[in-house]
Amino acid sequence: NGTKFEIGQANNAFVFPGLGLGAIVVKAKRITPSMFTAAADSVANAVDSNELGGALLPHIQKLRDVSFAVAVAVAKAAIQDQVAQAHISDIEQAIRDAMWKPEYVRVKAVESVIQHPHNP
Repeated sequence: NGTKFEIGQANNAFVFPGLGLGAIVVKAKRITPSMFTAAADSVANAVDSNELGGALLPHIQKLRDVSFAVAVAVAKAAIQDQVAQAHISDIEQAIRDAMWKPEYVRVKAVESVIQHPHNP
């Protein structure tokens, strides 16, 4: 009937990076069922379920934002479950600081290569 349905990416791409990051940041002793639930709820909350034909999972372009939300929720669940070993005052900032940033050092080419005396 003219409704376009969008197929989302697999939930593993949205759940596990944030699950691991949240657990690492708070140094969780183990992953608890409520940490998995927090991760799943965060992914579900990233989707507009009222959108006609909308995807079941967020768009892949939201991966970084969803991973952040999952990590925060997982870290808070770990604290609630008393499996967190790190005491962090600002969980969101700690998660931001721990997230990988795609920044690369500029590499400069050189014209000549100095040869090692033992390798002519």
